[in-house]
Amino acid sequence: MKSCGGHSAAGGGHLYRYDAKTGALKNAVTTGDWSVFDIVHVDEAAGLVYFTAGGREAGRNPYYRHLYRVGLDGGTPELLTPEDADHSFTNYPARGLNGHWDTPAARMSPSGRYIVDTHSTIAAPPATVIRAANGRLVAKLVEADASALLATGWTPPERLVAKSTDGKHDIYGVLLKPTNFDPTKRYPVIEQIYAGPQVSFAPQGFTDALAGRAAYMQALAELGFVIIVQDGRGTPRRSRDFHMSPMADEDSDRAVRSCRGHPRCGAHPALSGPRPRRDHRHLVRRLCLGTGDVPVP
Repeated sequence: MKSCGGHSAAGGGHLYRYDAKTGALKNAVTTGDWSVFDIVHVDEAAGLVYFTAGGREAGRNPYYRHLYRVGLDGGTPELLTPEDADHSFTNYPARGLNGHWDTPAARMSPSGRYIVDTHSTIAAPPATVIRAANGRLVAKLVEADASALLATGWTPPERLVAKSTDGKHDIYGVLLKPTNFDPTKRYPVIEQIYAGPQVSFAPQGFTDALAGRAAYMQALAELGFVIIVQDGRGTPRRSRDFHMSPMADEDSDRAVRSCRGHPRCGAHPALSGPRPRRDHRHLVRRLCLGTGDVPVP
């Protein structure tokens, strides 16, 4: 009798196989500088485990869920969902956690032969396809049409990436602006951060950018603010070092400051601001975005 479990001693969260009777470790199922998120399906007959993970594909958002499979004896995982997007596979009931606002549903057919894959980004609406268990595309089911939403003047959040204060990690977040944003005006910045060790909150997929926390932040933006939502060190779904960081310096300050050189924001000297104290609560700062003579795309 064997069981699979998660472990983070190797840096990222990984799968290890144990003997369920004795508790003895049999082997590492996955290894590497990336993190396993969830076990989606175990095919005991074929000796395969299907799981989601992030950070394995170079140059991609490490919070994007991709589906993989690998033998229970270990080896090189097969990427089953190749699109550079977040793929909606989850097996926990809570909504709005880890940046996602999708409903848990069975994505594998009862036979284990087929997969329903819905993928999106904060800017690209969901597309749903059917795949074979080896990742082969079988059929395209539906692509969401967001034209009516965009016609209202709504624009999706913009991706923001900044270095952590210690310079070791990329901090991912999003930037939300009011629908009547005027690049010639100055705006106060509200920053949403929750650096708890159990969940992350920055939206990753299209519906994540419309519901829950993102909807609340967009409502604040409509009152005349620019909003930054980001997941600093101490939050999960990254490496052990990222998760266990002592947070001696506040990453949130760097996320705001990073707008100065961000291609979406232009150069904003007014964003330098004072250095904040360490604080794990929501941080609200009166900082300026836009200077009148520096356009903001």
